[in-house]
Amino acid sequence: MHLLTGQIQSYLAIKYGITLSAMDYLSANGTVVWDNSTYSSYHNDIAGIGRDDAGNLLQKQSKSIETDAIVTMSTEAVAATNAANSTTLTDGAYLLWGNDNDDDGTIDVITSELPSGTTERLDREWVVEMTGTVSDVHLEFDISGTSLNTGYVFYLLTDADGDFSS
Repeated sequence: MHLLTGQIQSYLAIKYGITLSAMDYLSANGTVVWDNSTYSSYHNDIAGIGRDDAGNLLQKQSKSIETDAIVTMSTEAVAATNAANSTTLTDGAYLLWGNDNDDDGTIDVITSELPSGTTERLDREWVVEMTGTVSDVHLEFDISGTSLNTGYVFYLLTDADGDFSS
């Protein structure tokens, strides 16, 4: 693929929350901001926030357009539109995320890989790739279309070793 084509596709994918088919996402200068080969298992519902002055991109909040996407990230509380979000990012900063689409494509709870004191967790896992520095990230999870209910107490689990139990 021609580099410029990849940059244009990446710009549009980040701006509109579109998952590109098995390819890297590139900044305006050609820097890889989502490495498909590294995150091929998480190449689902990709979305991102970022600022790229050379590419005229200022995406301050985003959610994948895919129907099973539940994560929205923002530089502040999610606003009605990207333009209404009053914060900014540093030029060259990107934060992209994707998920593993779990076992069966539905978001359920499981009882494996649990940290102490936890009885279940979501079976879907996300990975986040940051280029530059993006700070004060706001996350929202829309569980309305899942088997989960509002009676749950939720915690954000992070994993650095491939197993959430630690």
